[in-house]
Amino acid sequence: MENKDLFEQWLICQFGEGIKSRIALFDIKEGYADETINTLWIGFSAGVELSTNL
Repeated sequence: MENKDLFEQWLICQFGEGIKSRIALFDIKEGYADETINTLWIGFSAGVELSTNL
């Protein structure tokens, strides 16, 4: 969860301000309502985790 803000900043940089409404729909148990964003979140988190554990 500590990388959520970093992930959301990255999403905005990649996809523009229009993505903010889609990332606002976040649930602590279910993740993001949008399946694509949820998948990106999982991959992003895994990448950050791997890079910090090397």
